[in-house]
Amino acid sequence: MSDDITYRHRYKAGNVGDVWKHAALTLLTEALPASPRRWLETHAGAGRYRLETTGEWTAGIGRVDAAGGDRPASIDRFQALASAWRQPDAGGRYPGSPLFLRPALGDADRLTLVELVEEPLAELRTLFADDAVVEVVAGDGYAELTARAGDVDFVFIDPPYLVREEWERVAQATIDATRAGACVALWYPIKALSRPNGLLARLREAGVPTLALDLITGDLAKKKKALAGSGMVITRPPAGLAGRLAEAAAWLGPVLAAGGEWSLRVQAWDA
Repeated sequence: MSDDITYRHRYKAGNVGDVWKHAALTLLTEALPASPRRWLETHAGAGRYRLETTGEWTAGIGRVDAAGGDRPASIDRFQALASAWRQPDAGGRYPGSPLFLRPALGDADRLTLVELVEEPLAELRTLFADDAVVEVVAGDGYAELTARAGDVDFVFIDPPYLVREEWERVAQATIDATRAGACVALWYPIKALSRPNGLLARLREAGVPTLALDLITGDLAKKKKALAGSGMVITRPPAGLAGRLAEAAAWLGPVLAAGGEWSLRVQAWDA
């Protein structure tokens, strides 16, 4: 299982799901309240991934790099963060979520990164070895989140979704952390709408104030289990965030769309 997770991270780094996820995180972290901040990521991964000549990044960040014309300032900021790690002197790597979270934090803040798998955990520790703001923890992200309930302001949940039960775990973790006072960002893949719809229904039934944006850039009608898009849930969303995310999605959609067609589904509700 651990080797499979590591392989998936490396092959999928920089794909269409990562682009939407990290562009949204860039906007969200800018909108969160000022220091001091206590943030936690439940499935941090290795923190950065070397891009090979082949890989899903060619249809993701590769298309963003190649796109011309005007773009929103938010996309420029996201691309600047992503590009810094892909320079030759940085090893030609694509940054994982921790490297999109870290620039928003100051010296008085704290970022806890939790990772269970040994190989990416070791890489994560090396990456942040000299960073006093970042704490790297070995263990189960859900258990760590439960143990710190009420002690974190922002949580990012992004598991590999290798088993169906993961959808129930992310729903419950999001509900519990939000009720404990945190703003939660949750990313999920979209291959069909049944599981995302079930997740959102669960959050609505629980009375969790939610903003959800699903960016679809592939064909949902295909029966093979291909990634057709991805979604971002944000609970306790900062004011004005929905409009900024929609603007970013409106630029990314046609750039990332595999067949030229794309759509954005936005849902929001209060407690």
